[in-house]
Amino acid sequence: MYRPPFSAFISKYQRSPQNRLSRKISLISALALSVILSAVIAQAEIVELTNKDGQTIRCKIEGMDLDSLKLRKEDGRLFTYPIDKLDDASKKVATLQVQRIYTPSLNVTSLRSSKRESSYVSLSGDKHRHVSKSRTFKIEVKTFCPLDTNVRVEWYYFSGTGKYSRSHKQGVVSSNTELEFEATQSTRWHGIDYDTRGMGRSIDSSSGSKKLDLVVLLKLDDGSIVRKYSTSKFAEDYIMEKFGN
Repeated sequence: MYRPPFSAFISKYQRSPQNRLSRKISLISALALSVILSAVIAQAEIVELTNKDGQTIRCKIEGMDLDSLKLRKEDGRLFTYPIDKLDDASKKVATLQVQRIYTPSLNVTSLRSSKRESSYVSLSGDKHRHVSKSRTFKIEVKTFCPLDTNVRVEWYYFSGTGKYSRSHKQGVVSSNTELEFEATQSTRWHGIDYDTRGMGRSIDSSSGSKKLDLVVLLKLDDGSIVRKYSTSKFAEDYIMEKFGN
């Protein structure tokens, strides 16, 4: 029985439209990451690092290779240097710079939402309406950084009436460790439609409102905000004005 050579299977696999698309997506992702890293490195500041022997050098930090920093001297020469040979202060500076180069990603996905409504008419003829709403999001933080990166995720559920709830979670992410959790919040709204004898007015005596937006801030160890996510620009602007320092 004739069996085509293994190379024929490989050739057929490579010609598959699905695999050509997969390779294109991988290439585009790699190029996008390269562009982002290049932009961050280009904006990197010159820092002064001191090792444990007291020797000092001025350079730019351009990344890491295993346990060594990629450093560029002021004359343009590139070299590597073990991060553990730096003194504590310089190691802290270098660590933060590396974490900024490999800025963690923030991915927020809506998982579930629910809404309940009920109403009744009082003896005076006024119609009372109750609305309960709940939303659950999955929050993921990832990084390509070879160093452990301490992150703080703050999330705010905003009702649209100036009322909000504030929560946070701290964790450590690295090239092989990610942070993932769910954030759930509920709100209640109570409205009254007065009978025509009461001029047909409507009031809101709620502890929240019908609207429920989410704002997420991702911060590094120094408190700097490196990523944001929001379901409403108005909610984001409100929260940033209060907590975006």
